[in-house]
Amino acid sequence: MEGVGNAGEGSGAATQELLSHISKTPELRAALNNNADVPKNALARMERDKEWAAKWGAPRADIQNARRIIGEGPGWIDRLEAAVKKGAILPAAAAALFGASALHFSDERS
Repeated sequence: MEGVGNAGEGSGAATQELLSHISKTPELRAALNNNADVPKNALARMERDKEWAAKWGAPRADIQNARRIIGEGPGWIDRLEAAVKKGAILPAAAAALFGASALHFSDERS
């Protein structure tokens, strides 16, 4: 994700970059926004990181906040966009939420 490297933790730059890639293709956006597995996976990662906190350190609050927003279920892209617009603390490493494959898939379709 170019242009995000200097933005810093919690800036939302990587989240904005991710959302721009997802939104390039309306079909991809709709498929991801309505996919029930994405929120389940976000919540699973959130819980895993809470469990691992004692050994590896506390997870970043901005990433956990984004996972919470996504974990609320389908429509997560709309909620994440609204949070970015409101200036909510969001990750500067959005790929950690979904894995790099979501970004790679989006780039292939462009």
